[in-house]
Amino acid sequence: MWAEMGFLGDTSLIDDPEHGFWKFVGFDGWEPEGVLKDIGQKWFFDKINLKPYPCCRMLHGALDCLISIRDENQLAPKDITSIVAYCHPTVEEPVFTNRQLESTVDATFNFAYLASLVAHRVPVGVEWQDADNMRNPGIRAFMDRVALRPNTGMGGGEEMIGEKAHHSFVEVHARGSLFRADRARPRGSQGTDYELSESELEEKFRHNAQRVLTHDQCERALELLLGLEKVSHSTDVMRQISIGR
Repeated sequence: MWAEMGFLGDTSLIDDPEHGFWKFVGFDGWEPEGVLKDIGQKWFFDKINLKPYPCCRMLHGALDCLISIRDENQLAPKDITSIVAYCHPTVEEPVFTNRQLESTVDATFNFAYLASLVAHRVPVGVEWQDADNMRNPGIRAFMDRVALRPNTGMGGGEEMIGEKAHHSFVEVHARGSLFRADRARPRGSQGTDYELSESELEEKFRHNAQRVLTHDQCERALELLLGLEKVSHSTDVMRQISIGR
């Protein structure tokens, strides 16, 4: 179904033990024996982080910083001379340094594009992957003012585990001044002060679903999803999130 919609991908992605999925995502600590460890005994449902932004999680902390700076100082695109974001050293990988903007995959990892959306106050949600925004001349032109760099001050090895792995900071030059913000963890991090509230999650769902679902479908879907343990059959949920029902 994704291929029919134009999504591109490597057909051998999960087949090759040497260059499979773990290599594709740039992870050099692959431990296949850990996948089945304690299966059926240990659960991670309560440790899943939730994404407020429709892009790679590695960039979320920087987006938090940028939005904070924008709102606290009421900055408009014309006010901003440059934006420099410092994130996990992974951002030096090609997937993040690619400056092309042709697909939704590009939009997911291109921080310059994402920063331009924030500067232009494009609503957070499905709009960030709209073709019209990706082709917008003003949004594209602003991307030249944005730089993404590794936060080398975080160190490496064991130090990259936990809080340090997500620490980001952003510097914005605007109106002749320098504005700076940093975040230890991005919004949506479970078990921290940065958790998303249930009302924020509900609003995110409504915002993204309203293009294709009716109001009644949205509300009924939320009711079922938030009380999933009470749903007797998955068909009941799928019916509410299917177009044209």
